[in-house]
Amino acid sequence: MSQQERATILLIDDHPMLRTGVKQLISMAPDIQVIGEASNGAQGIELAESLDPDLILLDLNMPGHERSGDAG
Repeated sequence: MSQQERATILLIDDHPMLRTGVKQLISMAPDIQVIGEASNGAQGIELAESLDPDLILLDLNMPGHERSGDAG
């Protein structure tokens, strides 16, 4: 990865303090950048479609978030 190319991350979690803490930790890495944050799944989908991040860090246990395809 070149100096100018940075991996991009979208954070999706319903806890603002957790998002803030994770964002601060990620900001210490010079080759990674948080490009968006969402507090729910619907917001997260919108941002993922518009921002096209390299990685999505998602809280699977958010209220209102239902996982599909879980092995039963």
